[in-house]
Amino acid sequence: MAVINKSQRQQLESVSYSSRYALGLFYEAGTQIDVPWAAQYISNNPCIRFISIDNKKRNIESPDIGPSVVVHTSVSFGKEYLEWDKGKVQPLILDQLKEIMPDLPKPASIKCQKWRYSQAGGKKSHPGQMIFSKLS
Repeated sequence: MAVINKSQRQQLESVSYSSRYALGLFYEAGTQIDVPWAAQYISNNPCIRFISIDNKKRNIESPDIGPSVVVHTSVSFGKEYLEWDKGKVQPLILDQLKEIMPDLPKPASIKCQKWRYSQAGGKKSHPGQMIFSKLS
């Protein structure tokens, strides 16, 4: 007995995924990130699509914990640089971030993450979800 039928298999195989990079910038306690927002969608940058001041967005600001900034790249940037080494992509993202937020302090540490499979979507249709039952 097949676990999925032919139609379900075709639907699953037709799903396309976008790829992105995410950059986390981590700061020492007491560092101030002076922006009037917690998160911002960026529509006019070829590299960066979303920025959040993560502790502000999650409403967990504390003088004992340093803030963090999370940056997500655009789908087109992720696709173009998907096979690049993260170490070579990180400075490109940081350069664009500096243009958007020129007064951002220097972070204590940075983590660059590649998401090969970030979101289902694209121009192909996809099933949205499928529920499977475990066969006894």
